[in-house]
Amino acid sequence: MSVEQQPPKKKPIALAITIVLLVCSLNGNMFLYSQYLSNIQEKKYETGQRVASDAIGAAAFYNAVLPELEKLGKSAELLERNEAKFSAGAAFRHVDHVMGYLKEAHQYKGTEFASGKLEAYFNAVQQSLAKVGGHEGALTAAEQAYLTKLQQAFSKQLEAVMAFNTDALESRSLSIQIGNGYNNWLEIADKLEQAIDEHTDARLH
Repeated sequence: MSVEQQPPKKKPIALAITIVLLVCSLNGNMFLYSQYLSNIQEKKYETGQRVASDAIGAAAFYNAVLPELEKLGKSAELLERNEAKFSAGAAFRHVDHVMGYLKEAHQYKGTEFASGKLEAYFNAVQQSLAKVGGHEGALTAAEQAYLTKLQQAFSKQLEAVMAFNTDALESRSLSIQIGNGYNNWLEIADKLEQAIDEHTDARLH
């Protein structure tokens, strides 16, 4: 007696379609997540680039203005002083980098950035420098004392900025690390701001 052969069972089409849809969905989600991570990395990189650029610019400001302050303090003639003051004033074109660096640090930490206070500080410095030595003869004791204190303050601020690793501007990995809060740049910002705060009340009257 022969046994009837049973026809092979067919897998439901709905199951196959479901599997295809799940695979497509999984691939799509993986792609979107990959894009999401890539966008985050790019934003971190851009932050690191801005921070590095501002750190380099801030150092350029201090390195440009400090020699002119020394020349001004040693000057014996009005023309010589005016030249030093002109060059010092030109160096202040880079002072926005100091502001930018500190702004990035506060934004990263989610703390308030006292931009008005810093602007007032650097404006007061420029106004005081404009008053120094605008006369014949030797600098007054008050002018010399102000220049000495300003040189000391700016030297301390430069010292803080110089601790920054400027290689980050040419390195994507270092820039991303900075964007993630590493490489000590936040501590540098704290020291820079503290050095500025210690000198905010110094001006030539």
